Amino acid sequence: MIWPLLVGASILLNGFFAGMETGITSARRVRLVHWAKQGRRGAAVGAELVKHRERSVV
Repeated sequence: MIWPLLVGASILLNGFFAGMETGITSARRVRLVHWAKQGRRGAAVGAELVKHRERSVV
């Protein structure tokens, strides 16, 4: 009974992380920095992730 839930949760997590990887690899650092200066929430974190892609788990 628990196996279908575990498989479903694994598929959802896989989709989430695949989406995060796509977002990080396709993001433009200049745009993120601009948004961070405008005060958009999360843009500064995104800019740092893009700046140091080799450090992030992708």
